[in-house]
Amino acid sequence: MLPSFLITLREGVEVSLIIGIILGTLSKLDRQHLRSSVWLGVGMASISRTRLQAFFRITSVLLILFSAGLVGHSVQEFNEANLIPAIVDPLWDVSQILSESSTLGQTLKALFGFNANPSLTEVIAYL
Repeated sequence: MLPSFLITLREGVEVSLIIGIILGTLSKLDRQHLRSSVWLGVGMASISRTRLQAFFRITSVLLILFSAGLVGHSVQEFNEANLIPAIVDPLWDVSQILSESSTLGQTLKALFGFNANPSLTEVIAYL
């Protein structure tokens, strides 16, 4: 188990170095996305010390949520371009409770495609 932990740690260091090099050229929003990714990588490195079955179960669920976020975001873009009808827009609006511009909102948007006021087609695509 120790070699897999060291390999994960090495990969995290490499990613940190690459991020450190490109941070000077990124906007504030992109930096927040990168910070979210780094923290996720740190969390996954600590998870790798657990049993492999549990590790792969957790990463599988995260990958499904990441994929759903990408699909939901793409449907949102198609709604804005009027290529897919929004049907009910917005279906709900939680921007008063959790704004997309807050740190948590930006993290959830970067990782899972969070939208405070999604359309019906966006929610269906996410599900």
